[in-house]
Amino acid sequence: QIDGEGKGCLSPMKREDLHGVTLGKVDPEAVETSLRRYREEIRAKKLSEKVEAEFIEGRKQRLQRFQMRHTAEELKAIFRNKFDCLVIATKCDPLESLKALFPYLLPCKNFAVFCEFQEPLVECFKWAKEREDIVNVKMADYWHREYQVLEGRTHPEMNMSSTGGFVLAGIKVIATKDPRPVPPAYQPLRKRSRKNPEKTEPGSDPT
Repeated sequence: QIDGEGKGCLSPMKREDLHGVTLGKVDPEAVETSLRRYREEIRAKKLSEKVEAEFIEGRKQRLQRFQMRHTAEELKAIFRNKFDCLVIATKCDPLESLKALFPYLLPCKNFAVFCEFQEPLVECFKWAKEREDIVNVKMADYWHREYQVLEGRTHPEMNMSSTGGFVLAGIKVIATKDPRPVPPAYQPLRKRSRKNPEKTEPGSDPT
């Protein structure tokens, strides 16, 4: 939809807007065919050339990403064979993503979760520490600095965030019970009280 000033965004891409673009199949001709029909819809909105070009370029990128996605059959084959590693960088809840994908990770393999904010990863850290099949859990923040690269004017950006995000990492292991006996709880030894021997009168038999 377009707002009153004519600067809004169009409705999200629907299945009928693909115009022959197939999931999981790279076909540049199908993308161009879909874009020609999309240009006709854009021109009917009577937008400026700059806004029209931005919408067309955005739709082109979305169609190209759609072609690169895996089909349902390919996803089933991928999840049937478990992963050698797991890297999560999503705009959704990282904890829910980690819970959903963690069972598909092979034992003795590493996983990492990236998030721009610390609070969601704190929940992931608590969840990982409570599990017996995850070891070496650690969380760290990383420094990220952007540079302006121009001829004779290359320098770091003046206004930027102080951090590049946070990463939670760990290793999945096989949770097994320790065959060794559990040692008893530690109890400090009590000092024995030394009792004085009973006094006996001189010349009397102690027995």
